[in-house]
Amino acid sequence: MGAKQTDQSQAESVAASAAAAAAAAAAAAGSATEPGFDQLLSDLQALVETLEGADLPLERSLEAFERGVALARRGQQILDAAERKVELLMRDGTTAPLEQTERT
Repeated sequence: MGAKQTDQSQAESVAASAAAAAAAAAAAAGSATEPGFDQLLSDLQALVETLEGADLPLERSLEAFERGVALARRGQQILDAAERKVELLMRDGTTAPLEQTERT
């Protein structure tokens, strides 16, 4: 791998780490700007590509892996919540928004 590719991969890793820090700060603040499932999946795919194609130092590889685990866990939480909503709708046989259904 050339030095230019390594520099680009490391730059992508740094950008991903910065995005992770911003997402974590938003989540900690309870912000409504938390990324959705599609964005999480896209970020996770980019992270995997970076890890597979880059010759990163151990510390950066571990940081990237840690970020990947956090993204995967958050994505699973979103999927679990969606599954619960679908199950509730299917059980009730209603199509009313869940907020109204839960209050009645």
